[in-house]
Amino acid sequence: MTKKSVVTIIFLLVFSSVYAQKIDINKLKEKYLGDKEATTANASNKIKGIAELPKSRFIDSSEKKLSKEDERHVNVHMKLANKNFKIKNYEKAIEEVNKVFERNPSHSGAHFMCAVISGRKRNYNLAWYHIKIAKEKNKSEKKIDDFIAKLKTVSEEPKNPNWISDVYRGIEIDASERTFDLLEKLLSDPCSQSITSLMTSDFKSISGNSSELNITFQAREEIDGNKIVSFLKKINNNGIEKESSSEKELKIKVTYNQIKAENSDVKQIKNINDFISDLNEDKSEIAINNVEENDPKSGKQEITYNILTRDFGILNSFMREISPYSLKYIIEKMDLVYVPNTKDTMWNIKIKVVYKV
Repeated sequence: MTKKSVVTIIFLLVFSSVYAQKIDINKLKEKYLGDKEATTANASNKIKGIAELPKSRFIDSSEKKLSKEDERHVNVHMKLANKNFKIKNYEKAIEEVNKVFERNPSHSGAHFMCAVISGRKRNYNLAWYHIKIAKEKNKSEKKIDDFIAKLKTVSEEPKNPNWISDVYRGIEIDASERTFDLLEKLLSDPCSQSITSLMTSDFKSISGNSSELNITFQAREEIDGNKIVSFLKKINNNGIEKESSSEKELKIKVTYNQIKAENSDVKQIKNINDFISDLNEDKSEIAINNVEENDPKSGKQEITYNILTRDFGILNSFMREISPYSLKYIIEKMDLVYVPNTKDTMWNIKIKVVYKV
């Protein structure tokens, strides 16, 4: 197997005031990449050349408020969603609702509409997913209670929902999606502020359609392993086992019940570069600064991306767009670094994606 190193610059935008502040892409490009013809090694050295590394992150756990522009966006697309819902053009209604979720992923009315549409299509698990979010955000709405009562007549209410709450990316279809949702939830909580590095193992299939993996967390000072394990057990319906712990490192085994190790309904890509270029048209706030590509083998192709982003949630949004076309994706290494010339932090991430070709 031969390896080809190419330097590719792709900037992807997930415009949402919910997730992160804007990155100065030009500064990233200049500081980390320099000239487009720079080698992968030179780009890597520039990343390593930061004089100081952060020892922790500031995590703002306060409630995020929508800007006036976001509110206008939400109102316009919610009206269009309602208009299409009334004439039973559900496909268009969902399309408009997804635009609402871009700015307000926990919008109660949008989730209620998705629940009703899912129920009418007899996708009851998805209906429960959406109605539980709608109920959580609007506890006193009678129509939500009425829908739940009706849904219970055709589908048992999940006692332990098999999705990560408060991430709002839909029900995970495989271990890659679940892992990224799990990490997004963890990294948004103050218990994770000392984590400065992490890596995930490959996924392993176990009994039934379940799967497991190992995750290693590291800190440059002290890591509170017990607090992190306790938090993860709550959001993963247990399935978390501490394997080892020291002052600066925590290793855990994660088990996912009834979640497959790989995407069993993966879509094939004829040209991966064209696929990524298409994503580039309307996305930013993520910088992919070099790529390591292996030759295709047995209908699969592995590509390793080096990614810079301020916020793991933005990365998760991007990977959800890749997910339908990938068998799996794995974090080989993720390190906390400073944004050049500031004390703001960002993640420098190495991700391996396995495509079907």
